Amino acid sequence: MKQKIPDIVIVEGKYDKIKLESLFDGVFVATNGFGIFRDKDLLEGLKSMTRGRRVIVMTDSDRAGFKIRKYLHDTLKDAYVTDVYIPDIYGRERRKDKPSAEGKLGVEGMPPEVLKNLVRTLTATPVRPVVDPITVSDLFDAGLYGKSDSASFRRAFQNFLGYPARMNKRMLLDVLNMTFTKQQFYDHLRCFTKAALIK
Repeated sequence: MKQKIPDIVIVEGKYDKIKLESLFDGVFVATNGFGIFRDKDLLEGLKSMTRGRRVIVMTDSDRAGFKIRKYLHDTLKDAYVTDVYIPDIYGRERRKDKPSAEGKLGVEGMPPEVLKNLVRTLTATPVRPVVDPITVSDLFDAGLYGKSDSASFRRAFQNFLGYPARMNKRMLLDVLNMTFTKQQFYDHLRCFTKAALIK
């Protein structure tokens, strides 16, 4: 039996949609890549169907995916937009002759277990105000922001957590607060630091 996703999930292409439909029961909408920038009917339809609802944006982890993600945040003002980030996994999708421009697998190329884990984490996280959120100050104290080696340290930590390298600090904070309490964040940071020291 497929796991139910109660929220609307927006992906880039029809093959991403097909992949998710094979694994989950839910409503999946494709932006047709950059088509969302030109197709006003598609955009208006998205605005209408997502008004007042939680929307999950699951685009690819390359530059194009992040550009589409930002556009959806900017235009779906009446929806509660939640980001799900797929990890940076390099390779080639089966139906393609060569890898993408950045060499990363998209949603359609993700191993099923990766997608199931992402959805499992998401559905276990209720939409709620965060009582004691992880802040920019926490990132600074952890060395993940504002210091000379913060960018490389942050990318390594994001990789440790299975997040793409392209995330900025705001995106990182959003997904951390969606996934972890502040204590859990520091626990994971300690595990990461310990693992890095062992190498």
